[in-house]
Order: sequence, then structure tokens, then C-alpha cells
Amino acid sequence: MCNGTRTHSKGEFWADFLLYFSAFFILFFALGDRGLWAAEGRWAQITREMLLTKDFFHPTIGGSLISINLY
Repeated sequence: MCNGTRTHSKGEFWADFLLYFSAFFILFFALGDRGLWAAEGRWAQITREMLLTKDFFHPTIGGSLISINLY
């Protein structure tokens, strides 16, 4: 009968550790090396103000209504 616990050998522990460390390293190694692309800061500010004002239908930057041309 199984009591729900599982023991790991040292080999399994180091294999798991290596997997998690590699994934962490690949995902976060160069984070922040590059700046934002051309319009990303503008879009982030628009989204930030939408969340703060809870007004998702009228995009603003600095409180001024803006026109967004998607085409």
C-alpha cells in the first residue's frame, strides 16, 4: 500500500536541479539588456492609464484623449 510519499535518489535530485537551473538561466539571463522598441512605452502608458482610471473605451496619455489609428 502506498502512503503518498516518494523518496528521491541523489541522481534524481541533481537531474531536477539541473533542469530547473537551466530553465531559469535561459529565461532570465539577458532580461533587461535591450530597451523597449519604438512604440512600446507609449502603449504601456496608455494601458497603465486605462487600468488606473477603469476607462477602457477612451485611451489617454497624461489625461489627454488620444486617437489610435490601427490601420
